[in-house]
This record gives sequence, C-alpha cells and structure tokens, in this order.
Amino acid sequence: VAVARELLVEDIAESFGMDGYQFRRAFAKNPSMVAALDAVAKRGDWGRTMPAGTAQAIAIHGEYKCQLACLMEIDNRPATVKHHEAMGGIGPRITKAIFAGAMGIPMNPDQCKAQFMGGMMDGIAAAYAEACDWQDGLPLQGGWDDYGWTRHWDCPLEYDFIVIDDGSLVPSGTGETGNGAGYAAAAIALQKVLKIGRAHV
Repeated sequence: VAVARELLVEDIAESFGMDGYQFRRAFAKNPSMVAALDAVAKRGDWGRTMPAGTAQAIAIHGEYKCQLACLMEIDNRPATVKHHEAMGGIGPRITKAIFAGAMGIPMNPDQCKAQFMGGMMDGIAAAYAEACDWQDGLPLQGGWDDYGWTRHWDCPLEYDFIVIDDGSLVPSGTGETGNGAGYAAAAIALQKVLKIGRAHV
C-alpha cells in the first residue's frame, strides 16, 4: 500500500511541476516527517545535477509512530547494467540509500538503523528481483540460494541512517517501516531511469 501511494504521489507531484521532495514537504502534515525529509535531502544533496543514466528518488512512510524518509540513487549506465555475477546479474543498481527516521525515545539507535537497513534490503528485492516462478506445476526457486533476494552485488555502495529524536515522550518503534519507504524509493528510482509509465511498475 505504501508503494502504491508513493508511486501515485510521484505522479501527482509531476503534474504540479514539482519534484518528489518539494511536493512531499509542501503537503506533509507531520512536523516529524518534514524533519525526516529535510534530513535525507540535505545528506543526499537532493536535486544536484547527475550523470545521464542515473537518478535520485525519495519516498516516505509512517508507521509504529515512526516517520521515515528514504532517498535512493540508482545507476542504469551500460557499465553497471552489463555487469554480471555468478548466480545472477545486477542490472540497474541502487548505489546510495539514506534513511532518516523521526521517532520518540530512540532507546537503541543502532537497532533502529539495523531495522531500516533490513527494510532497505527487502525493498530493493521486492522492487527488482523477488519472484516465485512456476513451470509445469513446479516452483523454479528452491530456496534462498536461487531466490531473488538482495545479494551483495545488489547492495548500495553507500548507505546512511539518521535517527532523529523528535522530542516525543511516546515510545515508538521501527517495525517494517523501512520496507515501505525503501521499496517505494527503489521503484520510483527505477521508473526515472527507465522512463516507463507508472502503471507498468
């Protein structure tokens, strides 16, 4: 649901002549979400000129009283797409991921960062590679060795996680918040470099 929402938001932003960050910031009602958006935009140098075949994407998700923003950068240049690894290839690759989560009482910031990282890995896999394929009534994936989850060669070369104490005294959590934001940012990034219609992702 978060991914569908963020893809639609990206469409609406484009129709307003605004980029994803500007639009989300302008209409975000939660100050903590604005803080998270500003944090990733600043850390990721949002809006800078990038080489052809690369792009930035931004997405948000709020859950478990955590307001999370994710910025991703993607590389779809020939040298990256044509590179292959044993047991798989990488195709377009997320090269940078930055998460910022605003939450109350971050008791263990390192654990928060770990949860965001796990969500990022799940999100990239869901956007690019995960599938259960069948042929003649039999599954083609037999386990983690040949399932399309995020591998080392799919991982961002750079990732950063910003934990924001929003001053709230209400305990919160991270849960799978990173999955929704990460999945959405990866999907939006892919759309940008492939220049395909929103309905086809």
